[in-house]
Amino acid sequence: MARKNNIKQKVGEYCALDTKIKELQSRQKQIRAELEEIPLASGTYYGEYDGQKYELVVTENERVEYDPVKVAMRMPKKELVKVIRITSAIKNFFLPTELNKLIKKVTTYYQYRVK
Repeated sequence: MARKNNIKQKVGEYCALDTKIKELQSRQKQIRAELEEIPLASGTYYGEYDGQKYELVVTENERVEYDPVKVAMRMPKKELVKVIRITSAIKNFFLPTELNKLIKKVTTYYQYRVK
C-alpha cells in the first residue's frame, strides 16, 4: 500500500510541476515578446529580479530552409541519401505492408502527458 501511495504522490507532484512549468513558459513567452518589441540588438544585457542579478545574452541567428525539389535535382542521388531526413509524413505515400519493408530501426520511448 505504501508503494501505491508513493506512486500517487509522485504522479500528483509530476502533474503539479508540469502545470507550473507551463505557467512559467507562458510568462516567459510574454516577456520575450515584449523584449522583441524593443528590439534588443545582439549583446549582453543585465537585469535584476527579486534581489538576484542576471545576464541575458542576445545573439542574432539565421535559419536557412532549402527547396527540397531543387536540391534533389542538383545533388547526386548517392550524396542525397546522406542528407535526406524522412518524417512520419512518409506514411501518406506507402501502404502499411510496403512501409514495414522500409523500417531501419524502431525505438521505444515513453511520453508523459498531463491531463
